[in-house]
Amino acid sequence: MKKYIFLLLAIFISSLFFMFPAFANADTRENSVFSLDNLISKVTVSFESSSYENRYTKYTAKSPGVLRINNPNKLAYVDVYKVNPLEFTNPSQYLYGGIERTPLKWDDITYKVSMYNEHLEKIDTIETKEYPGDQYIGKYEITSGYITLNEPGLYLASSTAWGASSDICLIEILDEGGKPAEGLDQISYRIISLDNFVARNTYSPGAFTDVKENDWFAKNVATCYELGLMEGKGKGKFDPQGNVTIAELFTMAARINKIYNGEGPDIENTGPSWYDGAVYYVISKRIIYGDEFTVLSKPATRAEFAYVLANTLPNSEFKKLNNILSLPDVDHTTKYNFEIFKLYNAGILMGQDKNLTFNPDANISRAEAAAILIRLVKPENRILLK
Repeated sequence: MKKYIFLLLAIFISSLFFMFPAFANADTRENSVFSLDNLISKVTVSFESSSYENRYTKYTAKSPGVLRINNPNKLAYVDVYKVNPLEFTNPSQYLYGGIERTPLKWDDITYKVSMYNEHLEKIDTIETKEYPGDQYIGKYEITSGYITLNEPGLYLASSTAWGASSDICLIEILDEGGKPAEGLDQISYRIISLDNFVARNTYSPGAFTDVKENDWFAKNVATCYELGLMEGKGKGKFDPQGNVTIAELFTMAARINKIYNGEGPDIENTGPSWYDGAVYYVISKRIIYGDEFTVLSKPATRAEFAYVLANTLPNSEFKKLNNILSLPDVDHTTKYNFEIFKLYNAGILMGQDKNLTFNPDANISRAEAAAILIRLVKPENRILLK
C-alpha cells in the first residue's frame, strides 16, 4: 500500500513541473524589478529616444513565461505589450507612441497595494487585480504578484520603480516546438558591453617600422590596432614616442564609446577637418563639454587624457580594484583629480614610478596611450596596485 501511495505522490509532484514554469533561472540583477522565470538566455541592449538613452533586456523563454515581481516594495507601475516582430525595429515606437498597442491585463491574482499620503505616511491597504491608475503614482506599493504570458510571441515589458530608472524587457516566448515567433530574426538592437571590443583588423609584426617585437609597447600597439582604437601616422610608422594631440584623444574616445555601444569604430565625417566627426561625437555624448578644449592640435596632458577616458564608459565599467587615496603630485587642487583617482583605483593608471607619480601636466606618448587604452577596454589587463 505504501508503495502505491509513494508512486501516486511522485506522479503528482512530477506533474507540477508541467503545470507551472520552472523558477530556477530567475534574473538576479541588482535593483531589478522583474525576474523572468523559465529563462533560456538574456542579452542587454539599448536604444535612443529623443534626448534619453534607454536600456532594455532581451530574454528568451519557453512558453508559458512568467514575470515575477522580485522587488515589489519599489515598484511604481508596469505595462506589458505584445508586439509585432516584423515591425519591431525601434522599441521607442512602443514606449513613446507611433504604433498602436494594447496593454495586457495583469493576471487574475489579487495584488495588495499600500496607499500613502503626501508625506509618504501609510494610510490604507487595498486589494486590486490591475494597475491602480495614474492618480496613485507615487503613493502606493505593490507587495505581491506575478504576470503570466501564455501566448507565444514577442512582448515588451516596461516598469518604473522608486529610485530606479525604467526597467525595460523584450520577452520572446517560444511555441511548443521551441521556435521563436515569425520575423524575430529581423529585430535590430545593439549589444552594450566590453565584449564588443574584438579584433577587427589584422596586425602582423613589422606592420609599423618603428615598433619592434621586443619593445615594451609592441603588444599594446598591436592590440589597439586590431581592436580599431588606434591607427598609424602614415608611411608605415606608428610614432610611439610622439605626443597624443587633443584631436587624437577625442578620436580614441569616440571610437571607444562607439564600440562599447555596439556601433563599431567608424566615425562619421561631419566637417572639413579629419577630426570634426570625433569632436561632434564626444560633445554629443557628453564625454566633454563644448567649450572645454579650444586648441585641438596641441598635445594632450596626462591629466586631460585621464579626464576624457574616464568619461568614455559608464561608471559600472570602472570597478574599484585599488584603494589609492593620495598621490605624490595629485591632490584636490589638481585639475581633473577626480578622474585621475578614478582610473588609478580601477587599475587603469599605474603611475610612472614605484611611488605612483602621475605627472599630470606632462604630455602623453602614443605608446603610453596604447597601454592605458588596453587596460580600459580589457579589464583582465588592469593593475592591482599595492
